[in-house]
Amino acid sequence: MPSPWSVEKQEQLRELAKDQSLSNGHIADLLGMTRNAVAGKLYRWKIFRSRPVDPNKPKKPRKPKNFFAELGVCKTPGLPVDPTLLPPTEPAREYAVSLMDLRHKHCRYPVEDNMFCGSKRVRGAYCDYHAERCYQPPRPPRYV
Repeated sequence: MPSPWSVEKQEQLRELAKDQSLSNGHIADLLGMTRNAVAGKLYRWKIFRSRPVDPNKPKKPRKPKNFFAELGVCKTPGLPVDPTLLPPTEPAREYAVSLMDLRHKHCRYPVEDNMFCGSKRVRGAYCDYHAERCYQPPRPPRYV
């Protein structure tokens, strides 16, 4: 099977690849080839081209990656912090109940051998403190 790349097409590709304003897809249209064929040939020849840049296009402003600022919590000591964003405090161990004394309203987080938290259940099977430790919010999807 003959190669789709004739000598003339290869010479045309070398000339067109010098022009940085043309995309691989546009070069492929001019040569009657596919974009992947053009990209593969340039890669094998070790000709690396940057993407065409439009000088008139404004750059997107970057968002600051400050997790604490998004939550409204300040990382600097001494500044006010929203108390609703703080984790709940650990319940006292005096509420610990055995398996036989465990009721439907009690937190089922194990604290010792055959002993459970016993605080009032709020979310699922746990009190606020243990639900915060056991359940994690879903992470946003990562797009690479």
